[in-house]
Amino acid sequence: MSFHGHVENGVVVFDVPISLPNGTAVRVEPMAANQPAADWDAAMQAARELDGYDFTAWRQQRDYDLNHANDHLP
Repeated sequence: MSFHGHVENGVVVFDVPISLPNGTAVRVEPMAANQPAADWDAAMQAARELDGYDFTAWRQQRDYDLNHANDHLP
């Protein structure tokens, strides 16, 4: 599990409220300058779009594609 935040006045401030028990060990690593923080709005939209998605049909198509990937070769 990871949390994103930024540094303000030398203190790490998380982007969303986080409640960790006192004494919890943590690791803080600076992110690469070109690595964007998580876009939670986009993640929630993607999750909403999966509602009603037919995962069974997707698995069947994937299995068919894998089983017949070489059919067109001589």
